[in-house]
Amino acid sequence: MVGLHSITKEILFLICLLTIIILLPGCSTTRINQAEEDIHASECICMNVNGTVLGKLKVNTTIALYKAEGFDYESIIRKINEAHPDRMAEVKANQSFSFYCLPEGSYLLNIPASSYDFSFGSPIAAENSQGDLKVEAILQGGNAQNLFSAFSIKRIS
Repeated sequence: MVGLHSITKEILFLICLLTIIILLPGCSTTRINQAEEDIHASECICMNVNGTVLGKLKVNTTIALYKAEGFDYESIIRKINEAHPDRMAEVKANQSFSFYCLPEGSYLLNIPASSYDFSFGSPIAAENSQGDLKVEAILQGGNAQNLFSAFSIKRIS
């Protein structure tokens, strides 16, 4: 019984380690010298982005996140129609959603119109700042097939 417990701990440790490796691609650790001790700090700067959906959604709706190539209507629709989402997240019962550890860049959020329950409204990222980064909402829009919004994560200057 003790051997099985030990193996379970090792498997859990490996799963956690694998999760960290997957979530932080391209990050490296550098040393910052301080008077009393060395502190390890990650160079991978990212931000958690939360938001809400303004319309009433059906149960078990997901929201798609895409890296934006432009903010004009044609670029947005082309990206939504032709590309696979970079990430997906569940929209919670309170109409909120979260995407974790997004790096600096421009993004699109999309929910198909078929996921709405009589009341339509775009998803929108909450504007806020975290460390050296800030989220800025760019636009909201939609058509008969999709409701979308765009936002950017920028360094605070």
